[in-house]
Amino acid sequence: MYYIICPAEKTMPELDQQKQQCLVAMETLDRSSPELWPEPMPGMSGFAQHIRASSATDKQPSWKQPPDAHDMLLVQRYSQMPLPPLLDELKSLYDFAYNLGLEESKEMTRGKYLNIFTRNTNKASE
Repeated sequence: MYYIICPAEKTMPELDQQKQQCLVAMETLDRSSPELWPEPMPGMSGFAQHIRASSATDKQPSWKQPPDAHDMLLVQRYSQMPLPPLLDELKSLYDFAYNLGLEESKEMTRGKYLNIFTRNTNKASE
């Protein structure tokens, strides 16, 4: 990585040239890293289109629908809780979401290693 340092004491015409030189970036992006530039998973794009098509038939998403009786009971329960138990409940929800994300990441990695996301064109042609 290269950096060009602009001197502060320059005349006006030299300053314009110096500004242009300061904008030059000599760094290159290495696109060989799978962490920086992940390959798209072939099976996931089809799955996302299927989900979008199936959800297009629904009138409203579940989070836009009015709350049902179970939701109202949860709101009432949480509104009557003292602050420390409420914070413990919130922490347990964060922990659950974090662990769910870890499990999903493991399963996606496992699927990638087992090549279950690649489309097998040989089976389709047979």
